[in-house]
Amino acid sequence: MLEDHYHLQLVQMDLPVLVDQELVVSSLGQERGLMKQLEEGVLGDGLWFEGSLGYHFYVMRGLLPLVTALSNLGYCPPQAFKRMFDAPFGLLAPTWQTPAFNDWSRMYFRRGEYSDLYEHAFSWWREPMYAWWLEGGSRKTKENAIYGSSCGTGAHPFTFGNAIYPQSGIAVMRSKSSQADQGPMPDNYLAIDFGPSGGGHGHPDKLNFVLWSKELISEDPGCINLTVPKFWNWHRATLAHNALVMDGKNQHPAQGRCFAWAETNGLSLVACDAGDAYKGAKVARLMVLAGNLVIDYLWEESSTSHSWELPFHARGTVEADVSLSALKMSPPDVTTQYGFRHMADGSDAWNWTKNVREGEHTGQFNAVWRKKDNGILIGLSQRTFGSESNKYNLRVATGDTIPVPDQLDLAVSRTSGSNVSWLTVLQIGQKAKLTASSEIRNADGSREIFLAVGNRRFHIGVNVVEPGRGRTSFCTEFGRDGSQV
Repeated sequence: MLEDHYHLQLVQMDLPVLVDQELVVSSLGQERGLMKQLEEGVLGDGLWFEGSLGYHFYVMRGLLPLVTALSNLGYCPPQAFKRMFDAPFGLLAPTWQTPAFNDWSRMYFRRGEYSDLYEHAFSWWREPMYAWWLEGGSRKTKENAIYGSSCGTGAHPFTFGNAIYPQSGIAVMRSKSSQADQGPMPDNYLAIDFGPSGGGHGHPDKLNFVLWSKELISEDPGCINLTVPKFWNWHRATLAHNALVMDGKNQHPAQGRCFAWAETNGLSLVACDAGDAYKGAKVARLMVLAGNLVIDYLWEESSTSHSWELPFHARGTVEADVSLSALKMSPPDVTTQYGFRHMADGSDAWNWTKNVREGEHTGQFNAVWRKKDNGILIGLSQRTFGSESNKYNLRVATGDTIPVPDQLDLAVSRTSGSNVSWLTVLQIGQKAKLTASSEIRNADGSREIFLAVGNRRFHIGVNVVEPGRGRTSFCTEFGRDGSQV
């Protein structure tokens, strides 16, 4: 049973003073003791089980005084606690922020910040990475005065590359935006969430992703006050994320998995499924990051027809090559009292958006999101395969997030059917155009996708059987003459 960590440390900090050390050790191993809390709460990759960096640091600060007291008595700080210090670095985006997955907003985690935690960590474990982090600040703190020590010449920067958190279910891919990209971390950043539900602080957003390129492009709506109706009806809604919506309702709590993870020839690939998030349907997503290009292939497998909505949210004003007409939505529900025991089902989510417009298209459309100066933030081109209804609708609107940007518009591809798939390309900083695309669904359940974006051509395989390797997923880019590169 996981407990409030500030209450835990206040109770157990008294033990070294009031009783002998044998009783201290016995208490730490009990059901509500420190070791049990860390064993059950800290996942193997170092993140707190709720999947929120805000609660991750909340727990660290709550346990720090107790661990410090035990350290002063000669007990080694637990390795699970060290993993909590290591884990946040790999999640850092180019703006030195962490994604707002689950119940928290984006938070800054810049060099020198959280020194009240990392001064202790460096004194215990002497990690060169901690020294580099601390040297980014002034170190004129009481923690440094009491616990700090010279970093000497051992500081070593963190290497910001691709990272996967298999137990927490987060994969991070990075790429350079240009040859001039020489910062401490690459400009482009994509993170996808496929892991456990996160308990009460989790969101129904399996296979949701966020995107940066120097600046934030597409974000998770994060969290606001839990007593506000908008929090339950919008911020926790599947529609408010870059995640597939089935039959207009939120996903079910589920554990997804990553079944492909690769990096080669300047291409990064991740493929994940959504577990049991959709009752009666299996949903999976494969994403590729190749420089300033994102390739997104999402598919569902179901035996009966469902309605489907695939949203993409980005900062800026959306424009699409589809004729759109204004659509009046019902007023949002501000009276029903939702909470952890009475969750909203997502059916009211559209009513929290503004400036809703929609129109029909032929199965493929293009869109751009423009900044205030009219420059292009990102371009999108998407094709839908396998819709039995052969009816395709695009709905756009202005969403809501915290903190409020100048504008956050969403474009939602809508159709119905069973075994539908969507191929999307996102081009950072310019228009996107799928100039050619095709999908092959093989009898053994594997899939192959061929696409062209301008002069770039790709071949994607999903669970393709290869001799001696079993089933594998891949992305290959070809040169103009057809040769593999």
